[in-house]
Amino acid sequence: MVSLQGFDVGFSGIPQAAFPGLSSMDGDEYVRCSKCGHGGCDVRVSPCGCTVHARCLRLNINGPLDGCPLCGKHTNGLVLFPMSFREIDEAHKAATAVPKGKSRKRKSPDAEEKGFYVSERRTGRWTNEEMALCDKLIAKFENGELPVADNVKLNEFLGAMLKSKQSRLTKKMKNAKLSSKSFQRTSGCLDDPEEARHFSELEEGFFQAVTDQQERAEIKFHMQKEWREQFSRVCGAIGQP
Repeated sequence: MVSLQGFDVGFSGIPQAAFPGLSSMDGDEYVRCSKCGHGGCDVRVSPCGCTVHARCLRLNINGPLDGCPLCGKHTNGLVLFPMSFREIDEAHKAATAVPKGKSRKRKSPDAEEKGFYVSERRTGRWTNEEMALCDKLIAKFENGELPVADNVKLNEFLGAMLKSKQSRLTKKMKNAKLSSKSFQRTSGCLDDPEEARHFSELEEGFFQAVTDQQERAEIKFHMQKEWREQFSRVCGAIGQP
């Protein structure tokens, strides 16, 4: 498995000619998941070329995959797509083009920047779309159907995935006992294509409910980074190349 080194994750020496049309694409943005049909894929199976979200790919908990879970062809490893800053860069340019006199969102002094990506945790109100996605994340976490390492705490997972401060989570879900729940793997993925499609629709609905273009781009980037890091930890634990 190609590990995340910052945000510059490449194709592990696989010739670009092996994937026609990739030269005109920036990372994974235009690549559809072979299971749910939505864009924003995280992983390409080598050498068959099947593309999939990290949450849609079933790994073999006992060791490396022998065959692609999607097409059945022999596989010699998985490759993470490179992270793309395109949408964040475009949002930043749009924000800096705001005429003088109009207010802009300020960064906190301790916000960490990588390129134009600001990694500070979110505060403020919850949209209905975010609550719907959060409920689905909790349900799948409790059922062990996500690419998450065993014993990860639910409050830590949600805070990282939703880019949310812990105080914001606990205030919204006072009786959920988030810190007392730990992940225990079952399938480790969204096995059912319809369920995977519904999950992706909820995620996209959450993104679209964020009205600020720059904040929306940062949240999308952050969530994709979190999925890939969670997936990479699981791959490392089972020896998946």
